[in-house]
Amino acid sequence: IQSVSNYLAPPITAVFVAAVFCPFVQEWTVAATLAVGLIVGLSRFILQFVFAKIGISCFYTDVNYLYFGAFLFVVSAVTLVAGTVIQHRAAFRPPAGLTWWTRAQQVRLRQLAVGCQCADRQKQRPHKMTTA
Repeated sequence: IQSVSNYLAPPITAVFVAAVFCPFVQEWTVAATLAVGLIVGLSRFILQFVFAKIGISCFYTDVNYLYFGAFLFVVSAVTLVAGTVIQHRAAFRPPAGLTWWTRAQQVRLRQLAVGCQCADRQKQRPHKMTTA
């Protein structure tokens, strides 16, 4: 049971850590990282059982699952960083208070109201909100 969770958790952990500490991570990079991590983890999981049943020995399946989890975390982190560097947009600014580096910035009312078109909020506020 621990080995199965160790094949699935490192990509999720890499994405979570990057989302907290890296203000310019983009959603397509996160999706690519999770896909690469899933493919690498499931390939190890499937090959481990297939090779054990056949009796074939391979370095990819013989390494301890804890070492493989660390390897999978590194592969996921490298995928995330590489994709972010390739697609980095200089004009992209994360919302205030969303990441570790922007936690002390003041959250403006405009950032909270982006995309809100609900009638109750418009009745409560007499002024018109504009999106930036």
